[in-house]
Amino acid sequence: ESSSLIAFDTETTSTDPMRADLVGISLSVEPGQGYYIPVGHHLEGSQNLNVPEVLTHLRRSMTDPTIQKVGHNLKYDYLVMLRNGLTVTPLSFDTMLAGFLIDPASRSLGLKAMARDILDLEMTPIEVLIGTGKNQIDMSRVPIEAAAAYASADAEATLRLVPILRKKLEDLQSSVLMENLEMPLIPVLADMERNGIAVDREFLSSMSVELSQRMQAIEREIHSIAGVGFNLNSTQANENVFEALPD
Repeated sequence: ESSSLIAFDTETTSTDPMRADLVGISLSVEPGQGYYIPVGHHLEGSQNLNVPEVLTHLRRSMTDPTIQKVGHNLKYDYLVMLRNGLTVTPLSFDTMLAGFLIDPASRSLGLKAMARDILDLEMTPIEVLIGTGKNQIDMSRVPIEAAAAYASADAEATLRLVPILRKKLEDLQSSVLMENLEMPLIPVLADMERNGIAVDREFLSSMSVELSQRMQAIEREIHSIAGVGFNLNSTQANENVFEALPD
């Protein structure tokens, strides 16, 4: 509560924030220190804290308008926290968005890549914890000790990236764009993603039938003009058909 800036991150069971269960929350308020709060580890013997109780204790600092909240890909973590009952505010800086504004062509906007390139810091890949392929698990099955080291490092690295990226944005005269457009847009996009859109299922269903019938009629007309039947969706088949047609 006495910090001027809090870097935060969430560990979850999915990359989809609307389906993800909260596993843990990591926080960092000064370089070299990070904290991890486990709330959803499912391994036998895991000592989790109660989510409502944790959020009750975090609410004051995580909603204090005088404390900046920063993160990497903040929309994801904002949505996860929102779904669990805490609206984090103010969202002050997103290191991923900053990296994009600095170099829109960059393919290294992930936290691990940015930490390596900017901080000269080699971080643990997520695959080390959850594996890959058919043997992959989610973070709820990772031991708390391993998750704590991984997650707190994410928050701490983000904290250290913020002043460096802010300076680069200033040098490129992009700070105003970041502060006045990109950051205010995060909760707007998050709300859109959370609320979704209303659709008329009956209308879309009838339109699908109508379009299917029209496509079939057009396909019959094409076959009639060509004088031969062939698969319109097959490039190879079409080449064979047209090679066989007379001039």
